[in-house]
Amino acid sequence: MKNLSKKIKPLLILFSLFIITACSSPNINDYSNSAPDFDVMNYFSGELEAKGVVINRSGLVTRRFSVKMLGTLEGNKLTLEEWFIFDDGEKTERTWVISQLSEGQYTGRAGDIVGTAEGESQGITLAL
Repeated sequence: MKNLSKKIKPLLILFSLFIITACSSPNINDYSNSAPDFDVMNYFSGELEAKGVVINRSGLVTRRFSVKMLGTLEGNKLTLEEWFIFDDGEKTERTWVISQLSEGQYTGRAGDIVGTAEGESQGITLAL
């Protein structure tokens, strides 16, 4: 449990970064010299908890949620199981399989997501 609480604060910061950057167009190269490097595969390994929001196209928060996650790393593949509880009581689950293609390059697939998500990390940043 002690290890779990150490991961919550950085994860909330990460979600905040996603929310802030969702409305702008930063360039991931702006973060290439920032430190420490964000180790995506190891960061999401193990137990995590987070809180987040759903924002509509106008930028208004429409829902809040909490999520518990369990990441299992095997080689260059991470299976990330997620259990969401929304503020209206809805519960959903999602399982991602994330593959590291090369240094800083990732793909992810989930059963309820159409297509493949692509991500890139540089320095402290992960861009999807």
